[in-house]
Amino acid sequence: MRIVTSKQFNLAAKPYVQTLAFFADDTQARHAYKRLLGMPAVTVLTLLNDESDAVDGVVFFEQHAKSVKLLLSIQRDNLNRHHVYQKLMRWFSQQRITDLVVQLTANYADQHYLLSHGFTKLGNNSYQKHFTYPVGLVLGGGGAHGAFETGVFDVLMEHNVVPNNIVGVSVGAIMGVSLLHLDSSQAHETWATLTTQKVYQTQKVGLTTLDFSITIADHLLRGNYFQKASLRKILEPVVAKELATPPLVKFALVATEYPKLRATVFDITPQTKNAELVDWILASSAFYPIVDPVEINGKKYIDGGYSDNVPIAVSARQGSKIIYAVSIMENSLMNAKVPADVEVHMIKPAWPLGPLLDFIPALSREYTRLGEIRTRQVLGEYAGYYYALTADTDFSWLGHKLISTLASEPVTATIAVAVQKPAVKLAFKLWLEQTAQQPLGDDDRQYGLAIIERLAKRLELDKFKLYTSAEFIDAIVAAGQTKHAELGLPTKTITTAQVLANPEIILLGVLYVLSKQAKKGIMKVIN
Repeated sequence: MRIVTSKQFNLAAKPYVQTLAFFADDTQARHAYKRLLGMPAVTVLTLLNDESDAVDGVVFFEQHAKSVKLLLSIQRDNLNRHHVYQKLMRWFSQQRITDLVVQLTANYADQHYLLSHGFTKLGNNSYQKHFTYPVGLVLGGGGAHGAFETGVFDVLMEHNVVPNNIVGVSVGAIMGVSLLHLDSSQAHETWATLTTQKVYQTQKVGLTTLDFSITIADHLLRGNYFQKASLRKILEPVVAKELATPPLVKFALVATEYPKLRATVFDITPQTKNAELVDWILASSAFYPIVDPVEINGKKYIDGGYSDNVPIAVSARQGSKIIYAVSIMENSLMNAKVPADVEVHMIKPAWPLGPLLDFIPALSREYTRLGEIRTRQVLGEYAGYYYALTADTDFSWLGHKLISTLASEPVTATIAVAVQKPAVKLAFKLWLEQTAQQPLGDDDRQYGLAIIERLAKRLELDKFKLYTSAEFIDAIVAAGQTKHAELGLPTKTITTAQVLANPEIILLGVLYVLSKQAKKGIMKVIN
């Protein structure tokens, strides 16, 4: 069954009954239907059958701000009204209403039904359901990249996005347990001093991809695992501190049962003991085969990332309606199957992060800053994807006038000719979209931003600085002048085949134009 907004429905001679007893009988409900259908202040919802598009029911309501009053709900008499009710509640939840009021006749069965589904009685057979939208924070696994999550948490709190529950995996479980009282000071203190030596009692695990692969192969073949005793010593005081007083948020973590590779969720309860929680955090973060499995109650567990590294569905089952999910590891396994009324905001690093299991305080500081920047972008405080740009940043002129911008200089005019061709324009957009989190489509603002950011990325601009539009252009021009010799800027005719083979030529063409026009002012290019 799906719900659509519609006023086109003929009730005549169809077997419909009331979902709830708004009127004394179904005949009165039919008369009310005809009366309500023409009222301009009334919204009509039509319930359509998924398979046949037949009308399964109709709902009328009035809405004032975020409060709704149901006036009538009728359905086919062969439908399960509990199912209809659940569909309606989910639809209203998707609209983010705060209160739903119904006025019934004296039907005690329906009164009991409403009370059992979260309504409270207001008097005179009037009932109200209050909708809440708990916030969930999902902290994915990613070893040393976990400092990114500290930056995410700090900015969410700064924006008054306060989680009601936290779900963590691996390093996300370690992070999450340190945030049970919504205070990140312990996390900052830990990341400032955390080293590979402290975690694994070794100087390094694998600073490069090759070294990391060699370490994994060695541990797998020889069974020469890193010990967990050092990490346990780090966790024990943190857990003791957080469990000393009742947590301010719900907390759950995910581990993977070994060798079944089945996700296992552990929830903190008032009965949870310190040692028990430490064991489960060690299990959730046991990156096999670097670390051997952890045995709990006769079963073995390894890193939760092997089964669900970004457990969005777990947060939804805990009641979250708004979820901020932090994914800090590429190609993460995740269960993102959530109800339609759950709103998910993914927060991922825009930049590649460093070694996975080597903990280096200087890198941790960078990751924290990148987490702050990316979260401000997701929340709309900053524009940009790769770079921190002020919210008023607008490069739509470049998206809209890319061809004319390139055509404005003789050297880049041949590039403009190539970009006019649909195949080249499509290939260029696909190239720009390779790492972005959304397709560019025909949005000139997003298109222009993608072009200018990829150019800045090619020039290796400072990714930690906040820029205005003018400052960003100035920095790009300055970097272009510094790196002029190594860029291979256009100096002769460029063919379509060359542009198709190397879309970066378009970026270099843009840089050439910006550099030529710098002394005259960027407004010449924009206009």
